[in-house]
Amino acid sequence: MPANALRRDVAAPTDLLTPEARAELAWLRIAGARCRVMRRSDFFEACAVLSLSGEQAALSYAQTLFRALPSLLASDVRLYMPGDTDISFDEAWLLQLIERERAGDADSVAFLIRRRLPRFAWRQVRFLVASLVRALDEA
Repeated sequence: MPANALRRDVAAPTDLLTPEARAELAWLRIAGARCRVMRRSDFFEACAVLSLSGEQAALSYAQTLFRALPSLLASDVRLYMPGDTDISFDEAWLLQLIERERAGDADSVAFLIRRRLPRFAWRQVRFLVASLVRALDEA
C-alpha cells in the first residue's frame, strides 16, 4: 500500500481488499449511511441498549459505533458511498479492527484502538468491535 494511503485525506483503492473485506466494507458503509440521519448518542448509554442477535445485532453494534466515534475522534468518520472504488482511512481502520478481532489478535486490536481514541473509551470500543464481529459471524 502506498505511503500516502495512510493519510486521512487520501483514499486508497478498494481493489487492494479481499472480496470478503469489500463485502464487509459495503455493509459498514450502508450501516454508516443509516446513522447519518440519527441523532448522536451518549457513548455509554448506547452500549447499554444492545441486546439483539444476528444481523440486527450487527447493525445495532455498527450503528452504535458510528454514532459514538465522532465524539471520540478529532473529526467525523469518513465513510464513502457503497460501491465507491476508494477506501478512506477511517474505513481501512474499521476493517483492520474487524479483521484483527476476528483473528483473535488482541494486541493489534488494542493498538488500533489506543492509537486513535481517548483512554476512557478503549474498553467500550473493544466491546463494540468484539460484539460486532461476533454478530457478523452469527448472521
